[in-house]
Amino acid sequence: MWMSSVPAAYDALVDVLTEALAAEDVTVLDGPVVTEQVVMEWVVVGYENDELSAVVDGSNAPEGLGRARDQETYSITCAVQVLLGSSTDAPAGRRRAYALFGLVGGALAGDPRLNGTVMMASIGAHSLSQPQTTQGALAQIVFAVDIEAFTRL
Repeated sequence: MWMSSVPAAYDALVDVLTEALAAEDVTVLDGPVVTEQVVMEWVVVGYENDELSAVVDGSNAPEGLGRARDQETYSITCAVQVLLGSSTDAPAGRRRAYALFGLVGGALAGDPRLNGTVMMASIGAHSLSQPQTTQGALAQIVFAVDIEAFTRL
């Protein structure tokens, strides 16, 4: 049966990042979560907001003459968020967010095949926003994890 690699790659990305960030006491979320709890530092795999609702965006192309498998190219939208509580120190939030972003990049460099689920996973485009909130400065990096894979049979 033909099947996309997205579910396995998504799950593996959550696992790889959870393991890589465990020592930093950073919460890794599988998709957006509604909670009353204020989380100071987190990484969201499958990030979405009011302007950005697609958590995976990609395409498939036939591979070979037999057409049993397709080559998939897609991006999983993620985010690093650092909330500083009562501090409004935007530079400190930005530095910490990029430190965590570096750990994400290092985790992908260390396991670019995401536990064997894809051919290649790497950091793609990213953007930084730094709003001041009622809970302090927020540094948020929204980024893509770009994936090259084959569909499953």
